[in-house]
Amino acid sequence: MIFAANFKSNHSRASFKEYAGILGDFWSEFDRKDDEIIIFPPFSAFCSCALKDKKISLGAQNFYPADNGAFTGEICADMLSEFDINSVLVGHSERRALGEDDEFVRAKFEFAKAKLWRVVLCVGEDDIVHMNGNTCEFLESQLEGIDLAYEKLIIAYEP
Repeated sequence: MIFAANFKSNHSRASFKEYAGILGDFWSEFDRKDDEIIIFPPFSAFCSCALKDKKISLGAQNFYPADNGAFTGEICADMLSEFDINSVLVGHSERRALGEDDEFVRAKFEFAKAKLWRVVLCVGEDDIVHMNGNTCEFLESQLEGIDLAYEKLIIAYEP
């Protein structure tokens, strides 16, 4: 089983290091060899030293689908590789609310797939879509063009 936690814009480097240490100590008490925890902290909290020898890995909440380049304020693949990041969130509802449409989500998915990253694809509907009974059609549109056979794809439903 995979347990994933999106920390959003919470935690500084210091507080994340403390949290990750506590979580790692707690998790090591369990004999769950096939289970994994992926933490998606804010970029400023990346601190791989806090996760050494733990069954916990870091993931990126967001990224721009490029190795590097003139993308002001964005985090690209070269930057993520410095922290051994190979898991990414794609399509989170909060990113969609900021303007990331299905086309851009597909581009991010394809980029991550080409990098052989694990992709946590977030899908879900808002209250209006749900109340109108359009959930299935809405989710189908979010999955359109996504390679559902990709071995490193995890779908997270966030209504």
